[in-house]
Amino acid sequence: MPSRHPRAAFAIAALSVFAIIATAAVSAPAMAAPPPDKGKPSPSATPTPSATESEAPAPSDTPAPSDTPPPIETTVPTTPSSEPTQPTAPATDPPASNAPQTESSISSGTSTKGKGKPTPTPTPTPTPTPTPAYPDVMAAAGDSITLAYNAAGYASYPQYSWSTGTATTLNSLLQRLQVASGTTITGVNVAALGAKSSDLAGQVSGAIAAQADYLTVEIGANDACTPTVGAMTSVADYQARIQTALTAFHDAKPGNRVFVASIPSLYRMWSISKDKFAARLVWSSAGICQSMLARPTSTSETDVNRRLEVQARVDAYNVALQTECRRLDRCTFDDNAVAKYVFTSTHISTADYFHPSVEGQRVLATVTWAYNRYPSTG
Repeated sequence: MPSRHPRAAFAIAALSVFAIIATAAVSAPAMAAPPPDKGKPSPSATPTPSATESEAPAPSDTPAPSDTPPPIETTVPTTPSSEPTQPTAPATDPPASNAPQTESSISSGTSTKGKGKPTPTPTPTPTPTPTPAYPDVMAAAGDSITLAYNAAGYASYPQYSWSTGTATTLNSLLQRLQVASGTTITGVNVAALGAKSSDLAGQVSGAIAAQADYLTVEIGANDACTPTVGAMTSVADYQARIQTALTAFHDAKPGNRVFVASIPSLYRMWSISKDKFAARLVWSSAGICQSMLARPTSTSETDVNRRLEVQARVDAYNVALQTECRRLDRCTFDDNAVAKYVFTSTHISTADYFHPSVEGQRVLATVTWAYNRYPSTG
C-alpha cells in the first residue's frame, strides 16, 4: 500500500543508509600509512647483547608505538636431534683452508693449517771452542820406543823419536806443533831404556823441572816384556802408577796438558818376524821380551796360550791408560790407535826385529798426531 508520507519515508531510508555506512567505517581498522623505509632492504640483525647488557638495557627516550609489530627473529631454531651435537670450533680459529701459505704467514709464524702448533725454535749457532795456547816446552816420557832405540843402528837415536825428534825427514809431533804454531817449541826427552810404569813418576818430575807444559807418554811394553809371564806387572800396580804420574804432571801448574799413546801389539811384533832366522837369533841371544818371543816357532798349546796371555795383559794396560787419562780434564788418549795399527816389516828395526825403525817412528808420529790436543795442520 503506498505511504502517506513519501518524503518522510525517503528521509528515513537515507538515514538508515548513512547509519550503516557510519557503523562500517567505525568498525573497520584504519589503514596505517606505509613506513618511510618501505621497499628498502632490512638492516642486518644486531648481535645479541651479552647477559650483562640484557639485564640492564639502556633507557629509550622515545617509546616504541604500541602498534609497531615485534622484530622478526632472524635465527632459525635448531630442531632437536637424537644425535650428539658436534662441538663448535672456537671463534678465534679460522676455518680450514687448502690455500697455500703465503710468505708473510710463514715468516710471522701463522698458517692456515696446523694452527696452535708451536713454531720451531731455530738452532743456535754453537760458540767455537777457544783454541788452546801452544806449549813452550814439550817433554816426552816413556821407554826405548820414545828414545828411538835401534831405529837406525845399535843405539838410541832420540833425534828420530816420534814425539820430540828433530831429524829433518821425520816430522815428529814436536816438529808438527812448531809448524802449526809458527813458534819455536823446546823439546825435552826424559824417556829411558828399559823403563817401566814404576819409572814414570821420576820422569814426570824431570819434565816438571824442565818447565814443560805438554807431556807425551808411551810406556808399558817393558811391564809385559819380562823373562817369564809370572814376572809381568799386575794390572792394578800398573794402573796405580799411571794415575800417580799423570796426575802429578797435570796438576803441576794450570794449563799443563798430557797426551797418552797406547802400547803397540807385542803379538803383532812376534808374528811379523817369527819366521826370520836372524830375528829368532837376536831374540834368543839378547833375551828380548822372552815372555812373548821365547820359542817363537812353537805351536804347542802352552806356548800359544802364553803369547795370548801376554797380549791380554798389554790390552789390560791400555784400558788402564784410557781410564786414568779420562779422569783428567787436560789429558788425551789415542783411542788405541797405536795398539790397533797393523805394523809391517818396513816399520821394524833390522837391528833387533822388535823396536820401530825410522819409518816406524814416522808412522807413530802420524798416527798420534790425529789425537793431538792442539790444532792440526794435516
